Amino acid sequence: MNKVKLIVHIRDGAFWDVSNMIPSVKISGSTSSVARTLETEVFQTINDKQIKQLGIVEGSTLCFYVDGKEIYRGNIVDVSKASNSNTTKITAKDIGYTLANAKYSKNYVNMTAEKVADEMTKLSRLKVGKFIGTNIKLTRYFRDVSAYEIIMTMYTLAAKTTKKKYMLDIDLDKVNIIERGLALTIAFDEDSNIYSVEHTSSVENLINQVTVVDKDGNKISENVNKDLLKVFNRMKNAVLEVEDKSKVNKAMIDELYHGVDYTSKLEGYGNYTCKSGMKVHVSDKHTGLIGEFYIDSDTHEWIGGNYKCSLDLNFKNIMDDKDAGSDTLDKNNDEGGTTTGTKDWGHGVTAEMLNKVLRGPLAGKGDLFVKYGNMYKVNPMLMLMISRMETGAGFNSNLARNCNNFFGIRDPDPNIRKTSGGFGIYSSIEEGIKRGFHFIGISHIHKKNRSYDQIISTWAPKSDGNNVAAYIANTKKWYKEWTGTDWNDSKRGSGVASDAEAEKNVVITGSNGTGTIEGVNGYKFVNQKQKIIVEEALKMVGKGRYTYAGSRSNIYATDCSGFIHILHKKAGIRIGEGTGSQLSAGRGVSLSKAMAGDIIVMDSKYSPSGRHVVLCVGNGKIVHNGGPKGAHISMRSIYTYGKYYVRRCWE
Repeated sequence: MNKVKLIVHIRDGAFWDVSNMIPSVKISGSTSSVARTLETEVFQTINDKQIKQLGIVEGSTLCFYVDGKEIYRGNIVDVSKASNSNTTKITAKDIGYTLANAKYSKNYVNMTAEKVADEMTKLSRLKVGKFIGTNIKLTRYFRDVSAYEIIMTMYTLAAKTTKKKYMLDIDLDKVNIIERGLALTIAFDEDSNIYSVEHTSSVENLINQVTVVDKDGNKISENVNKDLLKVFNRMKNAVLEVEDKSKVNKAMIDELYHGVDYTSKLEGYGNYTCKSGMKVHVSDKHTGLIGEFYIDSDTHEWIGGNYKCSLDLNFKNIMDDKDAGSDTLDKNNDEGGTTTGTKDWGHGVTAEMLNKVLRGPLAGKGDLFVKYGNMYKVNPMLMLMISRMETGAGFNSNLARNCNNFFGIRDPDPNIRKTSGGFGIYSSIEEGIKRGFHFIGISHIHKKNRSYDQIISTWAPKSDGNNVAAYIANTKKWYKEWTGTDWNDSKRGSGVASDAEAEKNVVITGSNGTGTIEGVNGYKFVNQKQKIIVEEALKMVGKGRYTYAGSRSNIYATDCSGFIHILHKKAGIRIGEGTGSQLSAGRGVSLSKAMAGDIIVMDSKYSPSGRHVVLCVGNGKIVHNGGPKGAHISMRSIYTYGKYYVRRCWE
């Protein structure tokens, strides 16, 4: 039996031992999640006031010890209780959570992955551990990308040369990048520390035939994998669509073949070193599971000091590949107040309409649906309806959460990473959204001129067990509910012939005037964007409630950076969602030349991120969402603290 201890550290305050108040502790992680999560609960006999006095509030630190050794440290991100439960549930995330949420715009030229990791960690105000060396100099440009994606993109690019696989490893308060698949000293054996093993094999996702077709659907070739045909003698086909048949090669075809899926789940008595990304030896003669396996996900649970772990095992060592950023510098943001945008071709759907429906990973992403709807000439509400049906009311299916696949896309592109079932795995939410518009706009609408009913019948066929008639009826009902108008195919869009044509629908527009615009508050604004930002901020004074790491679409329940992000979005300006990216947004100006609409990102001793952002509104005043939890948005005299950055994004 282990001796366990859970300590709560109130931010800049006292330490409290709450071990006697908790029945259990569970810590989990996986290859698809950046942060490791600790979950526990406090008996309801401890009242709300006592809970707050003990520091069991969002932002406080949890430290978990086993037999006197600290094995986990994280910040509380959620405290919740239900009326039918006698406990208060607590969820904490380690510092991987910061790396996943802090976003930056950076240009790296001839820089190694390890140098980038060092800089990103320091920018995120985290402690530097050890970063495995690659000695591969790379060039990459990032815009509004999370620190984690930047780091792993650089290591993914380096891996193409080193042929190694890399992973993030958090050691309490230090960030490390290590080689993935390192062997653990502990082993699992049926006679000593295995409680149960479940081992399955499945041919459900097997692909033993690949048909290559051109962009019009004409067959170019048919290819059969004879070894996989022996496994399952009926043909299970995949289609590879290409624009240039001369570029088709064996590697592209082989990429689509898929063999037998083997999955294993083990429960036993290991230790906390058994974490996702590591390699462990297992010997279980009853199931024939003997050899070395890679841990895909892990759960460790202590109940009254009794310990067990549960591991999902894989035969393959799969790195969390990332492909954020670009290897060329975007020239559309040069001086002169130019911005990029897209033109509504007549669908009449707004980001606000979409955001009222979008939830989960897609919450607040209505602007991206409008952007790609305009580029690919597809009604963005049509795509939302498909996504809603494919991912559920919360837009949070496993594919959506773990793969950024919001439309159930089985992607034929050999360069796209896929699940065992052939579903595309995309590096970002935006890539996942764009990919859906790509398929519907180019293939279904432009090339095949399918009606909405035909699109749905093909996208979600009856042969897959779908109730196609109900699918169509429900989505058309939603269209009426969400737009106020009935659906007809004239609202579908015309689609585009190619990605290149879609890119041409991105237009460059200049600042809308250099004259003086009178505001309702008496201010003289340079342009409408500046006016919208300031006046929307002034409307919110005395309203809203500060919510750390809150919504990025609901201005009434967000934090300082969310408030600034939403104000700019109302003016049609896209800036990052966090202070880490906002401190480099737009262009820098001196404090003495700050104007209404400018933002000031400064150091903060209160925020978990170490930064705070405010909006200048003129006459020496600022408006900010400064907390503490539940506080209203307020206006006060302009001020700065520590190191600060004044940025102008409205020109």
